[in-house]
Amino acid sequence: MSARCLQTAVRNVQTLWMINNRRQFQTSTLRLAANAFHVKDDGDFQKQVLDSKKPFLVDFHATWCGPCKVLEPRLEKVLTNHNNKLKEKATDAEVKLAKVDIDQLEKLSGKYDVQAVPTEDQQKAYVIKLQFILVVAIKNGKEVARFTGAADEKRIQKMLDELSS
Repeated sequence: MSARCLQTAVRNVQTLWMINNRRQFQTSTLRLAANAFHVKDDGDFQKQVLDSKKPFLVDFHATWCGPCKVLEPRLEKVLTNHNNKLKEKATDAEVKLAKVDIDQLEKLSGKYDVQAVPTEDQQKAYVIKLQFILVVAIKNGKEVARFTGAADEKRIQKMLDELSS
C-alpha cells in the first residue's frame, strides 16, 4: 500500500471519528421538542413560567457546558415520554421545559441559586463538578423540587411524577 493511500485511509478514519464524536454530544438547541422553549429575558420567564398554570421543568444551562449537553437530550426524552403517557390518560397536565442560558440571564440564574457551571478550564482538566447543573420543577409559579448534576432518567422521571401529582 502506498504512503498516499495510507494517508487517505487515516484521514477518512479521523473524519469519521470526529463526526461520530460530535453526534455523541450534539445538542438539540435547533430541534427543541414542541413542549420546550428558550427563555428570552426575566419578563418572558415571569409570563410564560411563573404566571402559567401548567407545570414546568426549568433547565439552567450554559451553551459551552459539556455535562449540560449530555443532560439536555435525557430531559427531552423523559419529558416527551411522560407527556405522551399523560395524553393517553387524557389528562391536561402536560409538563413543559423552559431552558435558561445562565450566561445570558445571570440575574434570573442568581434568583434560583445557580452558583456556577463547570468552567472550560475545569472541563479540559476533567475536574468537572456536576452538582452545578440545575433543573427546577415549578408548578403554579412555585418551586416544587430541584436537582443538581447530570441526573439519570429515573431521577428525572421521579421529579416529573412529583410535578404531575
